[in-house]
Amino acid sequence: MYKIEKYEIATYKKALYGQTPTKYLVPLKIVHYKFDETIGDYVKDKTYEGRTECGNILHEVRHKHKNYLKSLNANNDPLYDVEMTKHKNKEGFWDPSNTNYNARRMVEDDGFMPCGAKWKKKQWPWNKWSNNKLIPNYNEPYWHTEHSIIKSNDWIFEHLDHMQDRVRQDIINKDEYKVIHEHLEDCILDLTAN
Repeated sequence: MYKIEKYEIATYKKALYGQTPTKYLVPLKIVHYKFDETIGDYVKDKTYEGRTECGNILHEVRHKHKNYLKSLNANNDPLYDVEMTKHKNKEGFWDPSNTNYNARRMVEDDGFMPCGAKWKKKQWPWNKWSNNKLIPNYNEPYWHTEHSIIKSNDWIFEHLDHMQDRVRQDIINKDEYKVIHEHLEDCILDLTAN
């Protein structure tokens, strides 16, 4: 599990889609925690600092999660299209027949997990960002939105509940669940530490 222990929020001065401005998460310090079975708790494993190093780790973690989502589709798993109970799609952003986020939506929306993307502008107009001290640097890892990280975390927790149901139904065994849990646990980006 990763904790984003220090971050700032960057926004455009004007909203792009007529709503409130998108909140981009600018990571400054991320700590990776591993579960230690001998003590039954998480221990600090590694610390990353600075916008570039943290941005690269953020992209790596999100890419791992996106690949898991794609594997559901590749294996024709019905959970690829199961909608989340918590998060609704914003009006105008997706097919109105789908009311809530699902794995397919997260994969097919390029902006949801912009893995590997980098900011390509060398200069920004003075009135583009709400805080001129917090603007993207050229070639800096692209910032992910705060809501996409929150939704991804919630999706992981809901998905693990579905996987526990499969254990109870003898569709998968406990060892298979453990592998899935360990993989997805390393895709969690906890924002509560800020």
